[in-house]
Amino acid sequence: MRSIQLLQFLLPVVSVLAQQVDFECFDSGSSITSCASFVSTFCNTAATLSYDAGDAASRCFNVGDGTRCDFTATNYASTTETPSSEWCELAYDVLDQLCVSTGGFGNVVFVPNTFTFAISGNDTVCPFAIPI
Repeated sequence: MRSIQLLQFLLPVVSVLAQQVDFECFDSGSSITSCASFVSTFCNTAATLSYDAGDAASRCFNVGDGTRCDFTATNYASTTETPSSEWCELAYDVLDQLCVSTGGFGNVVFVPNTFTFAISGNDTVCPFAIPI
């Protein structure tokens, strides 16, 4: 049933884009059900900067019930690039459908997109960062 729902979700997206999607769920992890409300904030913020080859944007969001959502966008190009907020949101929408119980990572495979997006839920709050 889940694969049929995912296929129904992906077919219009893939046919419109005429592109390939490449996603993988984590083997274990916490649910990302509560993470959907943070997708736009993360994607819009990540899209305001350019990232050198191999660099990543990441952000932790506290859900409010003692759990958190970790988002990452990694530039796999050999050049400095800026992620598209639209492709970022699409990737997280697919992950939400495909990997809701564990989180995962992936991208929409096409020439201008060099970013892989990852999301994971965790059973603890965001760690406190100590300024250097």
